[in-house]
Amino acid sequence: MNGIASGVTEATDRFGISGRAYGFNGADAVVTVAPLSSVNLPELTLSAWVKPAVFPSVQGSIINKWAGYSYSLEDYGLMLLSDLRVHLGNGRHGVGAIAMVSTNRLSLGKWHHVVGAIDSGGKGRIWVDGVLRGEANILPLLPPATAPVRIGQMRGVNGSILDNFNGSIDDVRLYNRALSGSEVRQLYAYEYGPHVNLLKAVKPSFDGLALGTNYQLQVSADMNTWTNQGSPFIATNTSIIYPQYWDVDNWNSLFFRLSIAP
Repeated sequence: MNGIASGVTEATDRFGISGRAYGFNGADAVVTVAPLSSVNLPELTLSAWVKPAVFPSVQGSIINKWAGYSYSLEDYGLMLLSDLRVHLGNGRHGVGAIAMVSTNRLSLGKWHHVVGAIDSGGKGRIWVDGVLRGEANILPLLPPATAPVRIGQMRGVNGSILDNFNGSIDDVRLYNRALSGSEVRQLYAYEYGPHVNLLKAVKPSFDGLALGTNYQLQVSADMNTWTNQGSPFIATNTSIIYPQYWDVDNWNSLFFRLSIAP
């Protein structure tokens, strides 16, 4: 789909490439897409990568198609609430909305993949980063009015501007059917792309050893229960670097000590 951008700026995408996403200023920035007859409710899926920069004062619109004159069953949208939960459904949250919200919150300044799907039976589902974070009956939606799809902005009664998104948005997708959970996970894996992650690891070193003394390295996660690691060794120097690393990425705490081995 092609849209007309107004007030947006080029932004860095989730891969660190500049100019590959759009930045929205939370005031008047919007991408407007002509009415999409192919996106024909009552089934649909809305998908986007978002990076919120601030907590919205009311809510920040990610993707929506409002009739423009009311909050009605002819409207649908994917939005971000003031506490950074994701909102899916009809109407403005708290203003006659037939909607649902995610059970978790997004993080400021971090990219997230958000997906909202509504099936023909009115079951709504929200996924965040490939994980199902909300599921509820929100009633079947009616086919949309001939209003444009807007990204980053919602317009309300008499065309007034409401609920602008402040942050970056990338890779918006609209489907005319409800994606399944496995399809959402596949989409997330596909768009997440290859990443380099660093593991937290430690390598002990010892000082002040007594030459000729037999030592045993021990490890504990709570300083109460200690486990021997490796074989005892004889100090051939007062300072020794132990020849093993420990992956501590999933540890809250990890403690080391030396004991005199028999």
